[in-house]
This record gives sequence, C-alpha cells and structure tokens, in this order.
Amino acid sequence: MITFNPKPDCAAQLRAAPLELVHVNTLRAAGVLRDLFISQPGHVWLVLDASDRDEVDRLLREFPMYPYIDATVDALIN
Repeated sequence: MITFNPKPDCAAQLRAAPLELVHVNTLRAAGVLRDLFISQPGHVWLVLDASDRDEVDRLLREFPMYPYIDATVDALIN
C-alpha cells in the first residue's frame, strides 16, 4: 500500500491532475492498480499489484503527481 501526502505546490498539482487521472485509469485497466482510496485533505492510498519493491518504485515515478508528493510504501500480505 502506498500513502501519498501532498506537497504545498498547489498550482503545479492542478496542472498535473488531468494527466494523473489518465494514468490511474490506464493502470486500473491493466490490472496494476487494484484499489484507490482518497480522504480529505488530499491523502491518497493505493494498492498496486507489483512483483517487488523496485517495480513499485518504478510505477510510482510514472505518476504525473509524483514530484509533488511524499510517498510511503508498505507491503501487504496476500
């Protein structure tokens, strides 16, 4: 599970938001993004289907919002 906490650059985040939505939909369609939870104010939790931590890190770097977030990664047990 990945927890995203937004950084304070709101204008840049707003510009990246439409691209983020496209990316999320692509990952969902591919079966990589298993779950997405959003709470206020701006915290997001993702469950990704990845083979190892390196793949998770690569997937995270592909998110358009990645430069504007602090991510914490926790492994889930099946």
